[in-house]
Amino acid sequence: MAKHDFSETKKTAQDTIDDILIGLKSAGKTIDDMITDYKDTLPNKINIDLLEGNDKFYLRADIPGASKESVNIEIKDESVSIVCEFTSFEEEISEKINASKEAQEEKEENKEVEETTGEEVKEQPKLKSLVKGRASSTTKRVIKLPSKIVPEETDAQYDKGTVTLIIPKEPPKTYNVTIE
Repeated sequence: MAKHDFSETKKTAQDTIDDILIGLKSAGKTIDDMITDYKDTLPNKINIDLLEGNDKFYLRADIPGASKESVNIEIKDESVSIVCEFTSFEEEISEKINASKEAQEEKEENKEVEETTGEEVKEQPKLKSLVKGRASSTTKRVIKLPSKIVPEETDAQYDKGTVTLIIPKEPPKTYNVTIE
């Protein structure tokens, strides 16, 4: 009986499996990029610009319609998190409608009619959303920075729905090495 040398077949099979794994990892990265691109088109996204200087990062975030008090910024070693609470347009309009004097008087009249006739009076129709493209509820954006920063020295300004941060980089650590 002749002996077969399977070492070449084994190496070919290992190379094929390695190629398949590399392809799967690449496909996974492509899918992750597609998901990130999709998330970036959502209306609840906070638009940013990030610039890097020699010793600082410069970040500008657009948060139109948000008050200064509704913006919360958290800075960690290598990331900035911007959280903003938006009131939806529907909620805002509903509050105005319900708060108006005419609406209050109408409700009181409806209660009187209901009590005297026993008939139920219909409430005002609810608002129907036709297009939604503005941020509503809580919106969050986390920005990963390429190097460590000094969070406590960050300068932040708010002007007309735009937040600007100037974030100092942590200076690089240097070591002297003694040659023996």
